[in-house]
Amino acid sequence: MSELEKKRSETPQQAEAPFKSGEKGFAVFWLLFGGFFFAQSLQLYQKHPGLDSCAALPLFVTGVIVLCSIINLIGDRAKPSDSQGRSPSQVVRQTLRVMFPTDVVSMMALLLLYCLALNAKLGFYPTTVVFLWVSMSWYMRKGFYSRQNGFNKKAFLKIAAKNLLWTAISILFILVVFTFLFNVVLP
Repeated sequence: MSELEKKRSETPQQAEAPFKSGEKGFAVFWLLFGGFFFAQSLQLYQKHPGLDSCAALPLFVTGVIVLCSIINLIGDRAKPSDSQGRSPSQVVRQTLRVMFPTDVVSMMALLLLYCLALNAKLGFYPTTVVFLWVSMSWYMRKGFYSRQNGFNKKAFLKIAAKNLLWTAISILFILVVFTFLFNVVLP
């Protein structure tokens, strides 16, 4: 019996694996996130009513996020999960670990530092160069660092040069498109 025939013969309950820890919590996160911004856009809509106002699109998008989150929560409430039988604190810890792995938290921190640097008026181009190079190097760190072998200087220099080239290409593209083509004044 081929794999395709096996899948066709399975009932929907057999084919459905239980949710991994944190997957149901993701819908809760989007409901809370969307609900907060839905309330904010509703306040904005009250100040500027109308379908062509600045509040119409945010209200629509956050409404869709809230609606989809509710649909997911209702549809998935009875489905089994890996976290059944665990204490609420264990479920929350595991959910946060799944939703915010090291790479996501690192990028959020880099984005925060990037925003702070822009706010401190350090200049768009130098700040963007540093941000792009550091973030690319962070995501490519497995090419030059491992816990077993430690730091590989030769591999780091190769990856650093490659990231510098990609950073230069990105900055050149931003410069040409936004500054020269569209005449956008960047901070």
